[in-house]
Order: sequence, then structure tokens, then C-alpha cells
Amino acid sequence: MTPEQKTNHLLGEISRTLNVEPALALNSEDNCIFTIDEKFGFILFLDESIEQLLITLPLGLLPDGEAGRDLAVEMLAGNYAWGLTAGATLGLDDETGILSLCHNFDVSEGRGEGFEQLLSDMIGAADYWMDKIEEAGTDDVGPSLSETGIRV
Repeated sequence: MTPEQKTNHLLGEISRTLNVEPALALNSEDNCIFTIDEKFGFILFLDESIEQLLITLPLGLLPDGEAGRDLAVEMLAGNYAWGLTAGATLGLDDETGILSLCHNFDVSEGRGEGFEQLLSDMIGAADYWMDKIEEAGTDDVGPSLSETGIRV
């Protein structure tokens, strides 16, 4: 199977779990964008050359001022040894100001065991950090997925 076929198989499994029709699949640019529970927006990009699926889950915008600096320090500490990220990495897109949780998933081997659990774990971490962003004083969760402009 090609990396694209493997990824589309994984997306088909997620579609069945979420009861989504038609099944999720990569587009012609090797991207797939979808939302779970109307809150957690996933942006997936397949790099076929290295058989890696980059999973990005936007969290919101970094607040301005001292609250933003304090949150950034807290997120950096949470990033340490993946302590509060479910194995993913927290990051800031410096062009858009959007905070995101990112993870690479290797599609080169096997049938993708653990993919569904990875997404579930990322949702748990994202929920935690979205709450922290809200507590830091911003109600603006940022643009919709189609407007993010996040670089993949």
C-alpha cells in the first residue's frame, strides 16, 4: 500500500468510529481537515516522501500582554518531556498567532494501530490547553479551520 492508501485507510476507520459519511480522505494536496465534537479541528498533512502524517490541532490565539507571556511559559513547561501534551508538541505559528498541538504519525508500517487513540489523547490535551487559553483572558478561539492559514 502507498502512504496515501494507508492514510486513507486510517481516515476510513476514524470515519466509521465517528459515523461520518462520506468517509474522510486526503484531498489532492494530501490534506484532510475535519472537526470532532464541533470543538476540535484537525488538520492532517501527509508527507509521502517520509511517510509521515503531520497532525495539527489548533487551540486558539495567544493572548496579548502579560497573560500571554505567562501562558507561553506554562505551555513551554507543559511541553517539557511531553508532560501535558499527550506526546504531541505545543507550538505557535508566528505568522498567524495560533497556538497548536502537533504530532507526527508514521504511516510506513503496520495498519496504523494507535491512530485513533492518538487522536483521542490529543483531544484530551487540547481540551486542557483550550481551557488554559480561555482562563488567560481571551474568548477568541481564533479563526475557523478553513481560515487558519496554518502552514503545513
